[in-house]
Amino acid sequence: METKGYYLLSERPSDFALETAAELEKKGFVKAGPEDPVDLLILSVSGKAEDDGDIRTHHDYGALEEVIAENVNGVLRAANETVPRMKDSRYKRIVMLTDRTASVRRTAETEGFAYRMSLAAVHMAFRNLFNIYRKEGYTFRCYAEGEPGKGISAADYILRAQSYTPWDPVIHSDEDRPVMKDAFLDEIPW
Repeated sequence: METKGYYLLSERPSDFALETAAELEKKGFVKAGPEDPVDLLILSVSGKAEDDGDIRTHHDYGALEEVIAENVNGVLRAANETVPRMKDSRYKRIVMLTDRTASVRRTAETEGFAYRMSLAAVHMAFRNLFNIYRKEGYTFRCYAEGEPGKGISAADYILRAQSYTPWDPVIHSDEDRPVMKDAFLDEIPW
């Protein structure tokens, strides 16, 4: 099978990111080595606190700080180290694989307060990467994990071309604004 491109995962990727990478490999992509260009940078986080409770309980703020530092700094470090390797690549695509329950509003409904709060910060970092690199021709995809086997897969969404039809004004194009989508291509509020 012909190599369609090279991907690279951020450090300590989520299980979902590893599953997506396996699907990309079935589609002809290979994990980039140290000398390979990078076509797809796949960002995800997996750092969680041991038992930090939900929003209505007492928290271990030291653990919260560690999780936020690990997850946010990991994403930023991966981007800073990898974007220069993407300059002449085929796709120049930066991808965030995330969880739809990551907004600050949703942390009251879920466990894993530190993880959810770190994702809110990671999403802000992703938006900053968009603001910096979109004007240089990089494209962005943000996909929220959903129920397996339903809708479009993360790998298919990552590789999907976006619409530039006359009735789809540029301001509404997914290429020109950072947008989080799920398997049914529903837009999820950040």
